[in-house]
Amino acid sequence: MLENIKHNQNESKQEAEIIYYNGDCFPIKKVWDTYFKYVKWNFEETVLDHDTFEDLVEIDKNIWDKLILDHDEVVQNDRLIMQEIEWALYPEEIERRFLWLTEQFWNKETVLKALDFVKEKHEWQYRKENTPYWAHCTLTAIYTIENGWSEEDAIVALLHDTVEDQYYDWLLEEIEELFWKSVLDKVLILSKERKWERISDEEYYEWINNNESCSRIKWADRLSNVYWLFYWENKVWNMKYLKKTINDIIPLIKDKFPDLVLKIEEWMDYITKNWTIDDKIKQRIEDLWKIRDLKKEI
Repeated sequence: MLENIKHNQNESKQEAEIIYYNGDCFPIKKVWDTYFKYVKWNFEETVLDHDTFEDLVEIDKNIWDKLILDHDEVVQNDRLIMQEIEWALYPEEIERRFLWLTEQFWNKETVLKALDFVKEKHEWQYRKENTPYWAHCTLTAIYTIENGWSEEDAIVALLHDTVEDQYYDWLLEEIEELFWKSVLDKVLILSKERKWERISDEEYYEWINNNESCSRIKWADRLSNVYWLFYWENKVWNMKYLKKTINDIIPLIKDKFPDLVLKIEEWMDYITKNWTIDDKIKQRIEDLWKIRDLKKEI
């Protein structure tokens, strides 16, 4: 067949393709598509000699293999992201994963004390998709542990919204007493509101930028928030949030932690291409509403 690949004015392109596709040489279809892309089809007799065809197959197979590999990596990565998105709607699974990860810490008791503290302070606070707010704090801490950061980073990640969202007069003293001053200092750096006073974005990000640990934790916080954008219906607000992430968060980490930039950009790219919520996720969000209502009744 390779020595007699030809067509003439009596054969249509479709008929010629059938001849090509019946061959055993891989990947003939790709070669044929390439051939018709670059060789003008003029219904005149055309002969593709054996050596040229073999060269095309060889070149095309290399390209084909790379395309397949790249495609498989993208598909696999998208599948993992989707699994994480679904998993993030199950607070009990987030807590179970966190508890498993904390087994590596020598001071595990203090980290678990921070989890209990956060669950208590954020007990009646919920996110838009009806997950308890402490799940976001715990997921943020999970990212710090999975990246191999310190126990203190995990504790600060758990507490990072406590001062901003649940402040009362003796809260700062309580945090310092239960943990230690460096934890309180970092939590304050990560808080836009301190003692009911809101600081400017410029000051906020300047403080974070000057503290490497807080820069990492802020990345973990933002990645956790990017997950939950998938469930929120206001796409205009979501796009503004992603733009703010590009303008405010990425500059904090692009020089110090380029791998973290790639991770959050990967997530943002997925979110912007996949806004549609499937029925499984919609049902889970409805179930979370029911769970929340039951808790109120109890």
